[in-house]
Amino acid sequence: MDHIADYLKQNPQGNYLAALNNGANIVEKPKYVSGNLDSYVSDLAKQASANEIYIPEGGRCEYAAEGLETLGLQILSWMHQQNMTRLNLFLPSGTGTTALFLQRFFKRYLPQASQPTVTVNVITCSCVGGNKYLTHQFTQLTSQSEFHPHIVSNGTKYHFGKLNRQCYDMWRRVSDSGIEFELLYDPVGFIMLEHFLNKDYKAETVDNTWPVMYLHQGGLLGNPSMLARYIRKYGQ
Repeated sequence: MDHIADYLKQNPQGNYLAALNNGANIVEKPKYVSGNLDSYVSDLAKQASANEIYIPEGGRCEYAAEGLETLGLQILSWMHQQNMTRLNLFLPSGTGTTALFLQRFFKRYLPQASQPTVTVNVITCSCVGGNKYLTHQFTQLTSQSEFHPHIVSNGTKYHFGKLNRQCYDMWRRVSDSGIEFELLYDPVGFIMLEHFLNKDYKAETVDNTWPVMYLHQGGLLGNPSMLARYIRKYGQ
């Protein structure tokens, strides 16, 4: 990683603490190393031995496809149980790997399974660097644009990991419903989902009146450290 915050080093918590407890070897890019984190990690990957696997940030590689195809089958099985033939599957994105591989699966699998009447639209939003960044991430995985999910934006660019009161307030709203969500991706996801469901939202490729499934992002181990940051900034 690029750096570890001094506060976190002195007060291990959340994902960082769990990683340490699980024996992770967390490598911090030395300050004397020039260039960005990607180039530094690429140099490390070139030194990997035959029994090591290099997985890029966000799992942006074909290794992720198998698990996401299993998830796609589970979603189709649930739709069959509910007698549903149309679904908008919504999830926020970092690298966009999950969204793209799910969309690719549905585009490839449903015609082969003789299910022309079943349609799943994968809809996502960028939580890192805006729409152009997310589209670029998609193209790193495939040049076939028909596999690219529909991107929703309300015009606001959210900076990954930066505290945002609007995101915290949304997190409180959805968590008060009885399901806890994580504090990095899900708040932006619900802000954009609310925008998408607005009756004035228009898109040529998706219909916002279809039933929606929201894909929970997991990652709840990171919430204690994020909540501590919010408390330090905004108070209890």
